[in-house]
Amino acid sequence: MCGFAGFLTDSPSFSSPESVLSAMGDAIHSRGPDSQGQFFDLKTGIGLSFKRLSILDLSEAGSQPMESISGRYVMTFNGEIYNHLDLREEIEEKSFSKINWNGRSDTETLLALIELYGLEETLKKCKGMFAIALWDKKEEILTLARDRFGEKPLYYGWVNKSLIFGSQIKAFKKFPSFEGKIDKKIIPIYMKFNYIPSPLCIYKDCYKLMPADLIRFKIKNSSCIKIEQKKFWSMQSIIKSSIANPVTSYQEAKHLVKSSLESSVKSQMLSDVPLGSFLSGGIDSSLITALMQKNSMKKIQTFTAKFENSSLDESEMAKNVADHLGSHNEITTVSDAEAMDVIKNLTKIYDEPFADSSQIPTTLISSIAKKHVTVALSGDAGDEVFGGYNRYKWGPYIWHKIKNLSPTSRKLLIRSLSLLNSSQINFLENIASRIAPKKLKISLINEKLKKINLIASKANSSQDVYRLLTENDLGEALCISGNDSNAFKDLRLDSSDLLLDITHQMMMNDTLTYLPDDILCKVDRASMSVSLETRIPFLDHELFALAWRLPLEMKVNEQNGKYILKQILADFVPEKLFNRPKAGFAVPVAEWLRGPLRNWAESLLDEKIINEDGFFDFREVINMWNQHISGNRDMTNELWSILMFQAWRLDQ
Repeated sequence: MCGFAGFLTDSPSFSSPESVLSAMGDAIHSRGPDSQGQFFDLKTGIGLSFKRLSILDLSEAGSQPMESISGRYVMTFNGEIYNHLDLREEIEEKSFSKINWNGRSDTETLLALIELYGLEETLKKCKGMFAIALWDKKEEILTLARDRFGEKPLYYGWVNKSLIFGSQIKAFKKFPSFEGKIDKKIIPIYMKFNYIPSPLCIYKDCYKLMPADLIRFKIKNSSCIKIEQKKFWSMQSIIKSSIANPVTSYQEAKHLVKSSLESSVKSQMLSDVPLGSFLSGGIDSSLITALMQKNSMKKIQTFTAKFENSSLDESEMAKNVADHLGSHNEITTVSDAEAMDVIKNLTKIYDEPFADSSQIPTTLISSIAKKHVTVALSGDAGDEVFGGYNRYKWGPYIWHKIKNLSPTSRKLLIRSLSLLNSSQINFLENIASRIAPKKLKISLINEKLKKINLIASKANSSQDVYRLLTENDLGEALCISGNDSNAFKDLRLDSSDLLLDITHQMMMNDTLTYLPDDILCKVDRASMSVSLETRIPFLDHELFALAWRLPLEMKVNEQNGKYILKQILADFVPEKLFNRPKAGFAVPVAEWLRGPLRNWAESLLDEKIINEDGFFDFREVINMWNQHISGNRDMTNELWSILMFQAWRLDQ
C-alpha cells in the first residue's frame, strides 16, 4: 500500500522537475511514510514520484519506481497482488531462461508478467487491489490502470498541455500552474449523492479513472493526448455468465461461498508486518475475523471503537464475538470531543467534498488500529455482494405495497406521513421498541418513513425506487450554481437484458457506483491518513462471480439480508451473538449539530460567505438549518453535505 504521483509533458516549463516530483510525493506522505523514490526522463518528459508503505519485502528490493528486467518498463504501483507467489511460479514455467528475482515484492512479479503477457492480460490474471502507472520506454506510452472494484484511487487531469496523475488530487496542487478551479456543474451532483461519482472530479479538467479501466497517453504535436481507454474486466459480463450458471443446491452454495471466502481471507493475510481486523460485531466483520482466526496459529488482533453517548454502540457485541473466537480485542472508547476533533480534520483527509458521516468512526477506528498493526482486514462490501443493506429489503417491500395504490390512496398516505415531525417519530420508535415482538422490531423508523414517503410520492417504476433511495433531491435543490443535467452521465448498468429482480438491480448498481465512490473512498482515505493498509476479502472477483450464481433467496431471505453469510458465521459463532437488526457504523451527528457542533456549523453557514461564493441558496440553507435545530425535521443528511462542502471550500 503506497501512493504515487507524476506527470507527462512535452517540455517542462519548470526549472527543477525533480523538485516538483518530490513536492507531489510529499503531498501524499501519509500514504507511504517509509521511503520515497523518483524517476524522470527529460527526453520524454515522464516523471514518476512514489511514497512507500512497506508491507511485502521490506528491503530495498521492493522500492519504486521499479524497472523491469529488460529495462523496457518503469512502474509505480499502489496496492497488493494477493496471488503474486502463484503468478511467480507461472512466470518461471513460461520463461525460457531462469528468472533471477531481486526480491519478494509483488511489484517485481507484476513487471515480469507484463513483459511476458502485456499489461491487459496481466491484470486479468491478478487477484488484488491496485492502481498502476506504467511507462513503456519503447513505445513512449504511459498507461494508468485501476482495480476491478475501485479499491485504490487514481486521478488524472490536464494542466495546459501536460498530463498530471496520482493517488490523490492533493498532489496536483504541487504541480506548477495547477489552478484547481472548482467545476460548478459538479456541486449539484455532489449534493445529490453526498459524494462525487466517477469519473467526475470537483476540479475542472480533472477526473477519476473508473474501476477496471486502463487508459493510455502519448505526447503528440507537443501535447499529451489520450490515445485509448478500455475495460479489462466487465461486471455486466460476469453477472450474465454467473446467472446463466446458477447454484441451486443450498448445501453446495454454502460450501462454495465458505471455501471461496476463506481462500480470499487466507491470501489477504500475507504480510511481512503486523496485521489484524476491524470488528464491529456485525455479520461481515465477525465472519472475516472468524476465518482469520481459523487460519492463524496465534490470536488475531481485532479493533473495536465504542462511542460515548451513542445509541448505536455495538462494542459489547464485538467483545462477545471476540471472546468466543479467541481473538485479542482492543476496545477503545472515543469521547464526543475526540470524535469532533476528527471532524475538523476531515477536509485534509478527503481531497474532494465527501459527506458520508461514517467517515468519522472509520477515521477513528483506523487510528486505533494503526497503534498496533500496519494492515487491517475489513468486512466492507459484504452488503453489496450478498444483499445486506436495509434498502434491499425495504425498497422492494414498499414498492410492491404502493405500486397498485390508487392516486387518492397515495395522496392520503403522503399527507399522513408529512404531518409527523422528528419528535413524534422518535416517540413512535420508543413505543414500538417496547411493545413489538422481537421478530418484528423495527429500527431506524425515521429513515424508513422517509423512504415510504419518497416512494409513494415519486416512484413510477422499480428504477425510480433505487434512484429515490440513493439520491438526495432536497440537497440538490439547495444549489444555484451551474445545475447542468448533461454534466453527469448515469453510469449504472442497464439490467433490462439481464431480467433482474428489483433487489438484484440495486445490488448491481451499488457495486458499480456507491461502493467505489463512497464506501471504498471512505475507507482508503481514512486508513491512508494514518498509514494503515486495509484489505477487503469480500472483493475477491471470483467470490463476486460466485455470489451472482446464487438465487436471491440465499442472499435476501424472508426480509433477512446476507442469509447465507449468517449461516456460515453460525458455524463459528452462536447465532444469538450476531443476529440483530442492521445498525450501521454511525455517530450521533444529528444531536451534535443541535449541541456541541452548533457554533462550528453556523460559522460555516454564514450568510456572507455563502452569498459571496454563489454556490448555494442561503435562504433555503438557513430554512433547512432552522427546521433541524427546532427538531421539526431531521435534516442531518442534507446539512452534513453542505457543511462538508463549506469546510472543504474554506480549506482550499
